[in-house]
Amino acid sequence: MQPFQYQFIDPAKTVSFTGYRPEKIRISDPDNKNLFTRMQTDLLDTVHELAERGDHTFLSGMAEGFDLMAARAVLLAKNQYPSLELICVIPFPQQSRFFADYWKREFDSIKKDSDYQIILSDQYGRWIYHRRNDFLFANCSVMVCYYDGQRGGTHYTLETACKHNREIINLCKTPKADKALTNLKKYHK
Repeated sequence: MQPFQYQFIDPAKTVSFTGYRPEKIRISDPDNKNLFTRMQTDLLDTVHELAERGDHTFLSGMAEGFDLMAARAVLLAKNQYPSLELICVIPFPQQSRFFADYWKREFDSIKKDSDYQIILSDQYGRWIYHRRNDFLFANCSVMVCYYDGQRGGTHYTLETACKHNREIINLCKTPKADKALTNLKKYHK
């Protein structure tokens, strides 16, 4: 299926987020007790920088972890940049059904406070997360991610973004992450 673009989204001024769910980020891992706070700060700083350079629309795939943290950062940044728009790209209406309580509350709150919600399908299908990821890269010029080389949806989305020459900003600041993203970009030049 060819990724589709929405007529009211200007990809040249749009940013998408992609990153790991909590179990992959290991937010609750005792070795990374400050990671959650650092990620929130990095996300907010990044959204501010992007807003300053003229990017005004932000797409979140609304998954637990990085996606919802990024969406929250956009909502917080709207206090300083009221023209920012947050669009929730929801794969199917029951997406949050199996989320942990904290993330389910975040999902509901962010969805309520967002500017728009795009629901890609009225029901779950094995393909729906790929369709969401394809929508994210097809409708942006910049992808902000948290990526350290682990396989999965984030890897797929970044691989596709590299093939289509999207700017990628990785908030995972480890040598392993730098190497993984460099290899991904090199492979898809």
